Amino acid sequence: MTNIKQIKLYTVDHDYGINPNPFFGYCTIGHCKPAIRKTVAKYVLNKKPDGKAEDLSIWLVGIASGNNIKFKHDCGGKVIYIMQVTEVLSYRDYWNDTRFICKRRTNLSYNTKNISFLNCGDNIKSDVVVDCSGKAIMGKNGHVLISDNFIYWGDSCSEDLGHSMYESKTGGGRYPIYLPNSKYSEKMKTIVDFITKTFGETKHADILGKPIMSADNFNLAEAIKQGALR
Repeated sequence: MTNIKQIKLYTVDHDYGINPNPFFGYCTIGHCKPAIRKTVAKYVLNKKPDGKAEDLSIWLVGIASGNNIKFKHDCGGKVIYIMQVTEVLSYRDYWNDTRFICKRRTNLSYNTKNISFLNCGDNIKSDVVVDCSGKAIMGKNGHVLISDNFIYWGDSCSEDLGHSMYESKTGGGRYPIYLPNSKYSEKMKTIVDFITKTFGETKHADILGKPIMSADNFNLAEAIKQGALR
């Protein structure tokens, strides 16, 4: 059975393929959600100074928000991706790590007409990077959450867990829901059961759909091929 000790469930407002970035064999969280990244990184590095987190069994679950309906995808409340956090790296170490050179880019821009996973790179060595609203999302002391055990559904998402978790019409919520937390333990059993059933006993690095907020002709086949070459 899949080992699960912690879950961070949260709403993905904009699925551009950048955050999460499931390409080139690793799913990475390096932009947005600074509170989650900071909390997870602090916990991991306290337990494992080398950043190797697989034994800690921390999982992230991203639920699509109602914003995605603007892109003609009825994905609100559905699971976009699930990943086990298997490693944590500082921005500087992430930039210098040869495994992630393929994810490098010189600037960050959100392009809703993006047709290639090559434009989704999240590896930016910078003291400060801002998102499309002008809010700072990266800093020199930030960290990237990395996974080599993940499933990314993107616009092929079908499992609706958000409406019941957040008890909302849009299927999402403003704040993350954490496990362990006695307040959410009963609700999170549904998530635990879904992860256990879906992942089973083997590791995954699966891309099953393209980013919700990408062009219809997004090059998904090439993205899957490159991931398999890792």
